[in-house]
Amino acid sequence: MRKNFAVEYISYLGLAALIFAMNTLILRGMVEALNINAYLAKIITEVVFIYSIILLCKDIWFLQRKRDCKRE
Repeated sequence: MRKNFAVEYISYLGLAALIFAMNTLILRGMVEALNINAYLAKIITEVVFIYSIILLCKDIWFLQRKRDCKRE
């Protein structure tokens, strides 16, 4: 039980670090390369990430449902 908690904790920590790094790179690219206002770039970045996560979760949920239907 304790080992599972540690593995999950490390996984979530890694995921958070990855999201933070990607968010920072995209934000910095928008501000420096495209000369977009930092506040506007932050909003655009967050909207893109939220939309991407929603699409990813829908795909994962759809694949899960498809596998469950095949088993029945």
